[in-house]
Amino acid sequence: MDMDLVTTLASLLASRALVDKTNPEPVNLRNGWRTDALMQDVDAFVVISLNNPAAYAQVGRLLLEKVRGLPEMTVMAALAIFRGERLLPMNPAREQMLVTMSEELEREVLALADGARKERCKSLLSYHKGVFFDTVGRFDLAAQMQKKSEQEALGFGDQVGAAIAGFLQSFYQLKYGLREGGQKELESDFLAMELTFDRLSKNLQGSALQTQWAEANAPCHMIDALVWIDQTHPKWDEWVQSVLTAAPKLGIAFAPGEQLVRAMAMDRRNDPQSGDALRAIGLGTDANDRRATALLMLVRRALKEGRLKDAHSLVASMPIEGAQHIVAIAQRLLV
Repeated sequence: MDMDLVTTLASLLASRALVDKTNPEPVNLRNGWRTDALMQDVDAFVVISLNNPAAYAQVGRLLLEKVRGLPEMTVMAALAIFRGERLLPMNPAREQMLVTMSEELEREVLALADGARKERCKSLLSYHKGVFFDTVGRFDLAAQMQKKSEQEALGFGDQVGAAIAGFLQSFYQLKYGLREGGQKELESDFLAMELTFDRLSKNLQGSALQTQWAEANAPCHMIDALVWIDQTHPKWDEWVQSVLTAAPKLGIAFAPGEQLVRAMAMDRRNDPQSGDALRAIGLGTDANDRRATALLMLVRRALKEGRLKDAHSLVASMPIEGAQHIVAIAQRLLV
């Protein structure tokens, strides 16, 4: 992304922030704060449409320098940096940096003057910390953070934010159960996902996040969960079609997710090309959980065909960080 555009976007946000006297609506923190709404638009453009989280983090850094005298905007700029960085490939150095950033943000948010802006910042921080903990495989903490975000959003009437956080809490709880091997809890964990998915679908109707979450991300996660627990569902085809229909509207950032859903759907209908499609994802450079999911499906296929050596080799090649639950499933299959 051109640095001039990054600078222009940061300047645009700063210009709005410096004169912005608006606040989130007390009954819906997602509305009313004009600078927050503009940041959401910039996020959608840079992160979703252009698939450039590094550029978004840079927008946040430039914005931070321009709004030092505005405490709430200092936090919002830092949250933009945090979001951009957590979407980049994870390594020990980045993970430690994000842990330190989250601790600093926690202190900065608590120091803000009481009011709707502070509550919006609190809810956003809990959400972003939850997604970060998920990325590094701390599914228990991820679920706790999303539960906190849900409660904070509900306290101020943000039904959209609460619905997303509640769904993610149930999704991360399922991941935790899969990693720990709690087979008894899986049925109730998946039922919780279904219930929170229905709530998300209802509460996001007509919202700006309907396509991204109700039609794409959430159905994608339902499909993921079914593959991990190796179950069928009456709404499988409906969820697959929802993802494939929404994907072109979301830009290149969602393309890898669409690719995996296509490959999983091919596998379910015994398409002879599904093996190649899954191998391309499993051996690629995409996110660890998507790669591991594709490899898990190939492990099951190898075991079904009696290719035990191939199954062991596939499990050994699985990425671990952020995919610990999938690796745990695969390892249990080999016992």
